[in-house]
Amino acid sequence: MERIRVPRPYREIGKPLAVRMVELLRALQLIFDSILAVRTGRLQHLISLSGQLRALLTERSSKADPLLLELAKLLGKSLDIYCMPDVDNPEFPESLRKNMVLHVTGFPITIRRQFAAQRKLSFSGFLDYQIIHFKEPGTPRGI
Repeated sequence: MERIRVPRPYREIGKPLAVRMVELLRALQLIFDSILAVRTGRLQHLISLSGQLRALLTERSSKADPLLLELAKLLGKSLDIYCMPDVDNPEFPESLRKNMVLHVTGFPITIRRQFAAQRKLSFSGFLDYQIIHFKEPGTPRGI
């Protein structure tokens, strides 16, 4: 027997800003609690910590933007960070690059410039930045 779908004309099209702000607050509270739990040796809380960070910063499972990036855009705030050059840095010695299997770069990632070589990027730009080279270049978003 086939189910008939009834249209729901009163369903919200998108979540209001206030609801998204409450979601951010709850996510930050969960992150705080998870960090405290991990510091006391309850490593099972790493799972909830990674889930909350993923939802805030890199959500890929839905068509929605990650929560923190969406709110920053709505509020007109930039989320700029500083990181070291990517894996295609021309100053990296060619003799090492030829036989390289794994190269991780970009760190430290800071909100204020600490080193002259650091580059300024938006956080969403960093998600497409090539910081990992494992036989071929990769990005945080692609992991």
